[in-house]
Amino acid sequence: MRFLIMFVLILLSIILQSTVFNFIQVAGVKPDLVLVLVIVYSLVKGPKEGAIVGFVAGLMVDLALGSFIGLSALTKMTVGYLVGLGEGLIYKENLIIPIMAVFTASLFHEFLLYLLHSSLGFQGAFGVVFLKGMIPLVIYNIALLPFFYSSFYNSLTKGVLSQ
Repeated sequence: MRFLIMFVLILLSIILQSTVFNFIQVAGVKPDLVLVLVIVYSLVKGPKEGAIVGFVAGLMVDLALGSFIGLSALTKMTVGYLVGLGEGLIYKENLIIPIMAVFTASLFHEFLLYLLHSSLGFQGAFGVVFLKGMIPLVIYNIALLPFFYSSFYNSLTKGVLSQ
């Protein structure tokens, strides 16, 4: 049941990302809602489930948005696994920890995507990509976190997503 609900949440995030947030861009970027879901899920559920949800979420993004099939799946799976390693080591009830996780994991995700795109022949000066793409995206991801973190966290720990 948990994975079905996550599937629906990821699908809704993809729809919001590709519709509503096209009109609410900040500094020319829109947030990666799917990545934020993967990060928070992984923080609570650990590396194995984080990697699975990251892979499925990334594959859904790849299929829905027409990017290179597998790139988002690989990067979100990696982020899900790595963030999940901190599951038993950190105090997740305090919003500061998830904010730091979203900051670090979003930056890592974008850097990994940059490396993979570069290996495929897409060139872009790292400084420009970093300042005009990565940093605004990371800030946007962090800015959205307080709006849903506590309810999502409670659902993952005590609610419908806890089973």
